[in-house]
Amino acid sequence: MITEKDTVYSIWLTTENGAQNRFADVIRKLSQTYHSKLFDPHITLTGGITGSEAELITKTEKLSRQLTRMTVKPQEINYLNEFHRSLFILVMPDEALINANKLAKQLFGLPLNEEFTPHLSLFYGKLPVKEKEKIKGKLDSKLLDSFYVNRIVLFCTCNKTNKWYQVESFPLTTKD
Repeated sequence: MITEKDTVYSIWLTTENGAQNRFADVIRKLSQTYHSKLFDPHITLTGGITGSEAELITKTEKLSRQLTRMTVKPQEINYLNEFHRSLFILVMPDEALINANKLAKQLFGLPLNEEFTPHLSLFYGKLPVKEKEKIKGKLDSKLLDSFYVNRIVLFCTCNKTNKWYQVESFPLTTKD
């Protein structure tokens, strides 16, 4: 039996429609080709959050009011031998993203010294390095165009990837 204490949440940043659709299309195609888990395009701001959903929704909304829409600058398409970072777009950890990560960790009571490597995953799963290199070579260079994140999302990320669900989503404030 899963208890509230066992339930884990993450805070995601999501992109505006054009970029969201572009990334979702790549994720969907890779998922279909390699029979892997489908997931929504996002940049994980922080994870490993526990607590009651009601409390976490309140904190997520508070965080959304402290953050503004951000420009994200992709650096490169990369891969690791990790399930959730099998193939991803590494993004520049600029001041806005670093500050957003710090604010989120403070608000949710997480350790501030945990490493933050902002990225947007394109594929979850295991593939040989040669296959990742082949995929990387075929991906559209437009994936490395700058884009905006304009929403913050509280996601339940416990259990298996196909059981993840969005709890709540809030717009980031815009600069006056």
